[in-house]
Amino acid sequence: MIGIVCYGQAPQAFSYQAVAIGDNGSVLTNQPISVKININEGSPAGATTYSETHEATTSDVGLFSIEVGFGSTLT
Repeated sequence: MIGIVCYGQAPQAFSYQAVAIGDNGSVLTNQPISVKININEGSPAGATTYSETHEATTSDVGLFSIEVGFGSTLT
């Protein structure tokens, strides 16, 4: 008889990509940006349960990528 034990583990982070758009509606290309991520309970208006910031640089089409969970924790 062989016994097998498996352990699961939640990931430490997850990937997030978006296009950065400025206040005037134009795409922010090849620029350093600051990104704040909030995770709220239940709905967008719910209590913030986790918050962090990231420094990123946009591509020539405004795209940036971050790993949520590896930023500078605020809450």
